[in-house]
Amino acid sequence: LTLANDEVEIVVINLESAFVNILALGKAEVGGLAFSKDGKSLFLSVNGQISVWHPAKMTEDGKALPVLANGSLAPTMLTSDGKTLAVAGMIDAGIARYDLATGKTLPTMDHGNVIAGGKLPGRDIFWAMSGIEGLRLWDNRSGALLRTTYFFADDKFMTVMPDGRYDTDLGADAPQFRWLMPDDPWHSLGAQTFMRDFYEPQLARRLNECSIANSCATVFPPPALPALSRNRVLPDVRIEAVQPGETPDQAIVTVSAAEGVEAAAANGKTHSGLYNLRLFRDGQMVAQYPADPADTLTLSDWQAANRIAAGPDGRARQRFVVRLATGSTAAKPVFTAYAFNEDRVKGETARLVYQRPAVTPVAPRAYVIAIGIDAYAQARLRLHFSAADARLFDARLAKLPGHDVHRLLLAGDAGKPAVTKSLVAAALALLAGGANADAARHTLAAAGVDASQLRPATPDDLVIITYAGHGWAAPKSEFFLVPADGRWPEGAAGPDRSSLISTTELTRWIQPIDAGTMAIVI
Repeated sequence: LTLANDEVEIVVINLESAFVNILALGKAEVGGLAFSKDGKSLFLSVNGQISVWHPAKMTEDGKALPVLANGSLAPTMLTSDGKTLAVAGMIDAGIARYDLATGKTLPTMDHGNVIAGGKLPGRDIFWAMSGIEGLRLWDNRSGALLRTTYFFADDKFMTVMPDGRYDTDLGADAPQFRWLMPDDPWHSLGAQTFMRDFYEPQLARRLNECSIANSCATVFPPPALPALSRNRVLPDVRIEAVQPGETPDQAIVTVSAAEGVEAAAANGKTHSGLYNLRLFRDGQMVAQYPADPADTLTLSDWQAANRIAAGPDGRARQRFVVRLATGSTAAKPVFTAYAFNEDRVKGETARLVYQRPAVTPVAPRAYVIAIGIDAYAQARLRLHFSAADARLFDARLAKLPGHDVHRLLLAGDAGKPAVTKSLVAAALALLAGGANADAARHTLAAAGVDASQLRPATPDDLVIITYAGHGWAAPKSEFFLVPADGRWPEGAAGPDRSSLISTTELTRWIQPIDAGTMAIVI
């Protein structure tokens, strides 16, 4: 309360006993108040000093309050978990902390412009929200920083660990963040540069869980190759020209790439090398060179399969024929391209907007492949509701506004064809078209599957693939779908991976499908 003579009083009322105690502070500037966890102590920020008052102890009346420490002049956060007191304000560069048992100052948490904070209920995690630096969480036991989350317009976010691993729902080439290396602070790198090894989906949830279980070292082992030791010299990629093809719904895109050279590279790796050139139409990969590179696990094998030789002028050039959508909203497709350096680090993205010639629009189609597997070759893997899931997806997606819908249902239960690995590959091959389409149609027909509604997808089309059945995740995070003929020998620690559908295989089967929009529901 501020009295008429500008003096300040703090009034505390015990709601159970109606006991009232008043602390007269005189003419003072009160920056903040916070009760202790047990409600028996009241922390006050008065004239830039943090004090503690015990309202139930009448013996304290009229005595000067003990000063814990000098604190924020205008704290926006004054909180205690019963063991420590944390104080910060919007004008402070960090969060001051005090050990309540000893009165000693604890290490300051590096987080400025704090507007709120506290301990997560039931968890030994401390959080603080900054008006500038985002939301940070620390392990309350060790004081180690767990993560920082930044917030952007349209409910977008980015969460990052101290070692650089991150999660985000921003676009692939988001301009909101770039990489900075401590040995080369004046040279930034694109958002996707280290995505292969540092992107961690659902990072915030996984970090919270592993910090509680004290298992974060296992859940997030150090990257195989630290970012600082990687080759960070990037190849130079340019989209040199986009010309009309033989028909208005085709474009001929000329892309060139050259090795990057930085004689003063901080880590001594001065030449980028040149590998795996990729071209995208409106964010979807439509071509790459080499045309069908091996996606192996070892870096040396990947280099051997993806190395690109430059021409006499130091640049490698490739011409790609790309199909275009014919709808009115697709009149200006955006082409992007990039390549990789020798350490599989992605280069900067080249970009060009193309004005498509006038063309008669084609009615868009939608292809729906609904897969559900109950009947497995090994009886112990049998399920009971996956085939029903597939039928439900198939029925609900029978009508999609603005599309002529074509469907294929692969519901593997009693009396139906087994949904084997070869059947899944064949169904996707029909959507991809090309040299393998006839063989794929024969494979499906031989198994008694009518795939007459499937045709090669075009950029005007929508493709939806749903899968219900067993899956398996390998220790190094590769994910597998388990087809009906997937093998998991009795007593074995894991399945026979060659009999499963790996994410690498699934990617290879899906990449040739030239649909405008695709969705996969697993």
